[in-house]
Amino acid sequence: MQSLSLLNQLGAKIDELIEKIQKQEEELNALRQANTTLNAQNEEKDIQIAILYDGIER
Repeated sequence: MQSLSLLNQLGAKIDELIEKIQKQEEELNALRQANTTLNAQNEEKDIQIAILYDGIER
């Protein structure tokens, strides 16, 4: 009986850890998406700066 209780506790802990991992994966994916967006914005700004700088040099 005690071993069954321990197995139930272990199963509950495993479920809890799986939930935490899934939440962290969701957060990581959100951060990756935000990073991709910021990188694209930085590239756009770099292009705009290059165009402005090129216009000043001419």
